[in-house]
Amino acid sequence: MRWLVLGVVVFSGCECGMPSGMDAGSDAGVVVEVDAGRDAGSQLDGSISISFDGSFGDVNVGAFLDLDGRVRNDLSTFAHVELQLVDAGSFSVVDGGSAFDVVAGGEGGFTVRFAPTAFGPATGVLVVDGKHFALSGRGTGASLRVPATVDFGTVPLYPGPPAVDERLITLENVGAGVDVQLTFEVVAIDGDASELCVADCFPGIMRVRPGEPLEVSVKLTAPNVGMRRYEVRIFSNDLAEPLKTIIVTANVVARPLCNYSLTGLNFGVLSENEERRLPLVFENVGTEPCELASAEISPTTPALTQTLFTLEQPAVFPVLVAPGQSTTLLVRANAPRPTLPSTFTSTLAIALNSPQRYAVSALRAELAQACQFVGLTRPLQFGEVAIGCSSMPRPLEVLRSGCVGTASAPLYGSLGPQFQLSVPPLAPTVRFTPTATGDVRDTLRVDWTWATQYTTTVELLGTGVSSAQRTESFTVAAREKTDLLFVIEDSPTMQAYQANLNTRLPPLVNWLTINQVDFQIGVISAGDSTNLGALRATPSGQRIIRSPQALLDVLGVSGTTVGQGACKEAALRALAFPAIGAENRGFRRADATLQIVCITDRPDADDALGPQVMELARAGSLSWHAIAPTTPNPPCTRTTSSTGHMLLTGLTGGARDEICGTWDGAIAGISQGLRRHRFTLASRPDAQGVEVRLNGVVLPSTSGMQLVWSFDAAANAVVFTPLFVPSPGEVVTVTYSAECAP
Repeated sequence: MRWLVLGVVVFSGCECGMPSGMDAGSDAGVVVEVDAGRDAGSQLDGSISISFDGSFGDVNVGAFLDLDGRVRNDLSTFAHVELQLVDAGSFSVVDGGSAFDVVAGGEGGFTVRFAPTAFGPATGVLVVDGKHFALSGRGTGASLRVPATVDFGTVPLYPGPPAVDERLITLENVGAGVDVQLTFEVVAIDGDASELCVADCFPGIMRVRPGEPLEVSVKLTAPNVGMRRYEVRIFSNDLAEPLKTIIVTANVVARPLCNYSLTGLNFGVLSENEERRLPLVFENVGTEPCELASAEISPTTPALTQTLFTLEQPAVFPVLVAPGQSTTLLVRANAPRPTLPSTFTSTLAIALNSPQRYAVSALRAELAQACQFVGLTRPLQFGEVAIGCSSMPRPLEVLRSGCVGTASAPLYGSLGPQFQLSVPPLAPTVRFTPTATGDVRDTLRVDWTWATQYTTTVELLGTGVSSAQRTESFTVAAREKTDLLFVIEDSPTMQAYQANLNTRLPPLVNWLTINQVDFQIGVISAGDSTNLGALRATPSGQRIIRSPQALLDVLGVSGTTVGQGACKEAALRALAFPAIGAENRGFRRADATLQIVCITDRPDADDALGPQVMELARAGSLSWHAIAPTTPNPPCTRTTSSTGHMLLTGLTGGARDEICGTWDGAIAGISQGLRRHRFTLASRPDAQGVEVRLNGVVLPSTSGMQLVWSFDAAANAVVFTPLFVPSPGEVVTVTYSAECAP
């Protein structure tokens, strides 16, 4: 037996539902003992009918669901109906209040809301006119699995810099198939909350998708010794209470720096292909053990196409060196090929057991031979061209490395009639004009003269077809994958834009991380004539950027070089030998889109290199973006706009923005460009147009009043509007009749 508060129905001029001894002027609500297992009967049964189903089913935590009920009055006078919730929990009456009147012969309504605040089942009871209605529902949605604790253990604090340590935790969404949006809060139990940083201290919302575990960084930066205990609170769906909590502990202890003795190595003069090995002795002259965590040799300067110095021993790190003891590292030097006589230097950096501290040794060698020639390393592919037509001209870039003074690079070739070589004052080009059907292969020989003669060959490939009908297919990648190259002018006037570099670019890294884009970022200078095209390195030697802090470390404008605005030249050098074989190794991935962003306050200084950039665009998926003077003064101080950058952004579908502005347009355009919406054709369609199919089905260019896709004649590409961009894994097929190139 339970005690429940019930409502009664009171009619004007009569007493109904009243216990003996209570008059009509009394309060409507009374307490009646009722068996909770059956409805409390009313004297109006049969005259008042109530329709309501209290089964709400599954509702996401943070959301709500409303169900309506109806009350019909078959009496000849009005009825006063009261509602009462018992053990309501997450249930509430949002329409109808606690009481309402129903006219004679009419109907009234009420609404009950279920807004779960926790996962799992919820129940309650609604009493309407003395009748009980069971309320039931279940809070569902995203559920998070995280470690209960993170223990940094003992963290050493050395003199000078603070103690720094980092752990990765895995967040798993094991809920009911919905994304969970998270925010983090650090509360100090013992210590200072500002010493602990979660998810790169990103203040926004982080999304975790079902079935896609996400690694999150927990970083400790402690300036003094002592025990630390923190509580990391994880919030979701705007709930007031944390969804999960993680206890983080650490013990920061004082450690002295290890003292060492280390000298440099001079390998002397090396002839071509000569190898020489020298021992490098690391001696611990302190009172504490020294742990050698790792060792890395920086790229050789001047840069070679392969590493001149390599470390051979020890094969396994770390190496612990006791006080008064020493260890020997074996370094090898090898002269790989003929090169200009010069002195080459490099640096061997040994990471010690104190954070951000390195033992550094200089390496030196001289090479005795003449300059080296680096030719093209891949063939020129012309694809299918109809008989009687010519392909678009393909630029041929002749590369050299380590050469000083004037050198000649005559082009020769026993070219048949189907390939034509043009040698203008700028870059030479080759065309393909087939005279018969079938595959055509030819070779172009390049003779390079510097003291002695070096020869390289470039293979030319094409296919002659009888019809100009072409079909090209493109498969959209299952996951966005992009390489992002920032080319930044490093002249004194660019210091005015340092704030924009620091505040506008790092959030783009957060956007890429949150949207789970597989990305790499590199930063080069457009004005550094001595090392043009080499990726800038962080203080720890990192050149490929994947975090906001690492990007900030390489964004500085020194303002000491003479700016040239040579974005195109710097970008081309960064993506070719010898840079990709030394400083930039691993940056450019063959299956990733390439986004190049030129940031400069100067007009173009290298317009002639536009064809080489377009060659990159035809060879892969490239977008050229420009944050540069796009309009004459005002608002910029420059009187000449960067027309060449504007042309390239138009041809490659890139974004452009005014250097003197906020850069919002460029940042938004770069983000949008990560989804493949532009499909560049190998040949140019004739006036008959193109046919586009999506997964084999013909796709009209419009749907109702909306544009689905269009053909960009300037870029020779099919471009989808944002609403109809193909999804990952879908196949776009373009059929067209190719015109003869001029």
